[in-house]
Amino acid sequence: MLVRVRRCVHVKKGLRLWFYAESVLGTLTGMLFLVTVVSRDWMETVFHLDPDQGQGWVEWLIVVALALVTVGLGALARAEWSRASLTAA
Repeated sequence: MLVRVRRCVHVKKGLRLWFYAESVLGTLTGMLFLVTVVSRDWMETVFHLDPDQGQGWVEWLIVVALALVTVGLGALARAEWSRASLTAA
């Protein structure tokens, strides 16, 4: 027996391009944050650079920066979503 599930997709009118840019960039930085937390050596493998000579502080600095950027972009996207809600009402 095949059961169809109907998904409702809510598209909010009044969303500007900023919302989509912030959402996509926030998702990308979030994924990069997770990759960096799991495997901090990927940067040295990809770019063939080791600025801290194996100490690891640069990687942790990048992890913190990515986390802050992800949270900031999420907050900006949320504010844009709220602005569109107020405009629509």
